[in-house]
Amino acid sequence: MLLPALAQAREKARAASCASNLKQIGLAYILYSGDYDEHFAPIGPDWFPCWRSYISPYVGESEPVQTSPAPKVFRCPTASPIYIGQEDHPEWYRGTYGANRSTEGWWDPSDSARRLAGRKISTYAYPSQTMLVADGWFYSAGHRFSRQVWTDSLPVMVHSEGCNVLFVDGHVSYLKETTFPSSFAWSNWDSPETIFWVGSDHHVTGQW
Repeated sequence: MLLPALAQAREKARAASCASNLKQIGLAYILYSGDYDEHFAPIGPDWFPCWRSYISPYVGESEPVQTSPAPKVFRCPTASPIYIGQEDHPEWYRGTYGANRSTEGWWDPSDSARRLAGRKISTYAYPSQTMLVADGWFYSAGHRFSRQVWTDSLPVMVHSEGCNVLFVDGHVSYLKETTFPSSFAWSNWDSPETIFWVGSDHHVTGQW
C-alpha cells in the first residue's frame, strides 16, 4: 500500500515542479514582449532556434547555441524520461514544452537577428482562457518533443492522465485529458474551445 502512495506523492511533486517551470516561462514571455513592442516570441522552426531560445535570457539563461543543453526550466521532470534511449538528437532538442501554434508570427530564416514578431498580447481577447504553453506533443517519428502544440499535435498527458497548461495571463492550471479541448471550429468564435486555442474574435491568415 505504501508504494503506490509514494509514487503518487513523487508525481505530485514533479507536477508541481512542472507548473513552476511554466510560471517562469510565462513571466519570460511577458518580459520578452516588453522589449519587443508587446509581441510574444515567435515559435520559430522545429529545430533551432525556436521560442525557447528567444526567451532563454528572460529565465536567467544565456541565449543558447544549438549544441547546448536545454535549460531545466524547459524540461518537465515527468516528461523528460521519455527521452531515455533517444540520444540521436542534441541536448538542445530535449525541451518538453510546446507553445500554442496561435502565438506564431513571422519567421524569416534569412534574418540574422531572428527577432521577428510573434503575436501581440493585445490580440488576445481572453487571456485568462487561452493557452500559451503546455506540456508538449511527443513526435515519436522524430524522437523529440515538438516546439508547438495544436489540435493535430496535442500535449502528452503525462501528469496522472492530464497536463499542465500556462495561459496567456500567466496562470497555470492542470487539465485532465477528459476536459482538455482537442478541437475547435473557426466559425464559432464564442465557443470555449476556440477561445482556448485562439483567444481572439477574429483571425487573419498570416498576421494578428
